[in-house]
Amino acid sequence: MPETGCTDRVTDRAPEAFGLTWAYSRAVRGDRRLFIAEGETGAFADAYRRCRDEMRTRGYSYAEPYVGDAFTGTRPCFWLSSQGWDPAALDAIPGLVRERIVESKARDAEIMARRAARDAQFTAALEEQRRRHEALVPDARRSMDERRWSWAKAADVEEAEALIARKTLGHAAHRRLRALLDRADANVARAEAASAVPVASELGLARIPAIRAAAAEGVALMTERDSDRASRRNDSGWSKSTSYVGHVLAARGEDLDEAQASNALRILRTHRRQLPPPLAARLFEGAGL
Repeated sequence: MPETGCTDRVTDRAPEAFGLTWAYSRAVRGDRRLFIAEGETGAFADAYRRCRDEMRTRGYSYAEPYVGDAFTGTRPCFWLSSQGWDPAALDAIPGLVRERIVESKARDAEIMARRAARDAQFTAALEEQRRRHEALVPDARRSMDERRWSWAKAADVEEAEALIARKTLGHAAHRRLRALLDRADANVARAEAASAVPVASELGLARIPAIRAAAAEGVALMTERDSDRASRRNDSGWSKSTSYVGHVLAARGEDLDEAQASNALRILRTHRRQLPPPLAARLFEGAGL
């Protein structure tokens, strides 16, 4: 209700502000008079919406019709008490409205910026999804051509080949091919991580450059012989337990570091009987060093 403690207060009329025209007034309980406007104005609606608490403190609100009132709905009203209203306090409202407009615009700009950022992220995610979708078949075909050994199960290979042969991939088929490729990629990643961990018992030999070169030669030879990719039990190529690391090391060529060479020595020692005797001697007996 109206503020107290100010000088030059007006006690005999309602304010002429916000473009309101007062239709009539009536006395109400509490030694007050209620002024009813002819109708709402844009200026009043904006001020009340943006500065509701301040407007109510200064005496403004909306009134429902009483019995006998000649209007329906709600209208702006002003509650005039015997203490009156302070013109200076009322004059401060337009400035507050302008401040609220600036604050509102700043909030709107922040909301728009966040929305634009979310939209950009969503668009980027869609683009990445589209790119991955388009690249999936070429990526899967390349993996099977270049790293067939990483496809552990023959059933996975057959299923992937059938999917790749399709003209188009539906959502379920795309998801399945992605899962198969991810599984093959995970096999490679695990083998690469394992080959980077030094084998302590082989490090002494692995520190010798000539033995590292011989180890690279050995994994290349074993990989060349691994035509069945360890899918059958025989005496040619890698076993299931050495296949992944063996192929990963062979892909390094002659560039084996000490940790990788120590892993090469470990798995070559397992398959020593398949190695040419001169190569085995160079690796494990230091012949020719």
